Amino acid sequence: MKTAWMWDAEHQIYGREIYGLNIDLEQSELHWFQGNTCSMCGDDHGYLIQTISEFRSFGPPPNIGTPPADVTKGLNDAIQKITGNS
Repeated sequence: MKTAWMWDAEHQIYGREIYGLNIDLEQSELHWFQGNTCSMCGDDHGYLIQTISEFRSFGPPPNIGTPPADVTKGLNDAIQKITGNS
């Protein structure tokens, strides 16, 4: 089972229409997506890869901007469950 989120551009800084994120549990990676409403986030390999430790140190990639508060909370909760620590 995957853990994933999608949100719209009103929360972002670059005006793209849809943003997405999923966690690759096997690789302990975050896959960040940018696209438009015609794209299916994750269908191709057009995503930014970030390790969980990079996210913890630096936050989301700069070109993603700050995800909405509920996405950030869900992501942090999922990372805590995956890694077993805060």
